[in-house]
Amino acid sequence: MKRVLFYLLIGVLCVLSGGCSDNERLIKQKTKAAGQGNADAQFWMGDMYYYGVFVPQDCKEAIKWYKMSAEQGNVDAQFQLGEMYYYGLHVLEDYQEAAKWTKSAAERGNADARFLLGLMYYRGEGVLQDHKEATKCFMKVAEQEGKPTLLGYQFYEGDGAPQDYRMAAKLYKMAAKQGDGNAQARLSMMYYDGKGVSQDYIEAYAWALHASLNDYHKAKRSLLRMLTSEQISQGQARAKELQGEIVQVQ
Repeated sequence: MKRVLFYLLIGVLCVLSGGCSDNERLIKQKTKAAGQGNADAQFWMGDMYYYGVFVPQDCKEAIKWYKMSAEQGNVDAQFQLGEMYYYGLHVLEDYQEAAKWTKSAAERGNADARFLLGLMYYRGEGVLQDHKEATKCFMKVAEQEGKPTLLGYQFYEGDGAPQDYRMAAKLYKMAAKQGDGNAQARLSMMYYDGKGVSQDYIEAYAWALHASLNDYHKAKRSLLRMLTSEQISQGQARAKELQGEIVQVQ
């Protein structure tokens, strides 16, 4: 999305300036560098044709340049190709080709590629279905992006990811142990409902207490009305045990 906005801005500035002599020089420079084998310039050329900036949109030409760049190890070009073949963006959908390029980008640390590769393993598209490998990919993304709660929400709601309560619980627990009150509250209710985890009222109240310490009080208030005094007492004891596992928010 950022690349799209960048190229749109360039196009608008070109129109407003009443001429594109600077852009023409830029295109000549990039074309020369790309022809000489510069991977970044080749990726730039791919974007130019893909988005139709300065030139008529030509996705075949874009793919040519993206592949030249990707073959030299440009991670952005690799992910671009993986995404195009996976979703059938201006090319025929091809999961095998998508997996090839997405794996390459994921191995070089691209978070978007890791997420897409996780989906492929989860669904068995272009690769053998392997939920363990999918989990590894998703957990790496959560660690890399620092947003396990958001990713957990996606899996819980089936929003941008397959609905999977077990995966959501794992991601919420990762965030909960990092001191995220929102994740602690959500994990608490998952334990109460038995979604993605074995139903456990004691664990539910323990996480609700930690969420309350981080100003997320709703789970604790709800559970106080639904649990017995003995369950609450056991939950308080469990919350103390969890303290050593949780990073305290400063």
